[in-house]
Amino acid sequence: MTFTDALPAFRSKQWQVIVLLFIEALSVCRIPALTPHMTNRRMLLLKVLDGAQISVEEYEIMKDLMIPLGRAPHFSSQSGA
Repeated sequence: MTFTDALPAFRSKQWQVIVLLFIEALSVCRIPALTPHMTNRRMLLLKVLDGAQISVEEYEIMKDLMIPLGRAPHFSSQSGA
């Protein structure tokens, strides 16, 4: 990954949400061993979202943008991921 422009001026808590999104995306196909950890950590997710002042609905929208076919690995592998 490279950055050609300035990174957004997110606060630390907002960057934590971005990192969770990336980990969630990796857990779908590239590192499936992460899947149980991501699906069983609802309270941690809520704590991070609350700290970043992001609603669960907003998080789900961002997740849908990164993982448009959901958690089904056979769909993501068919899409070229």
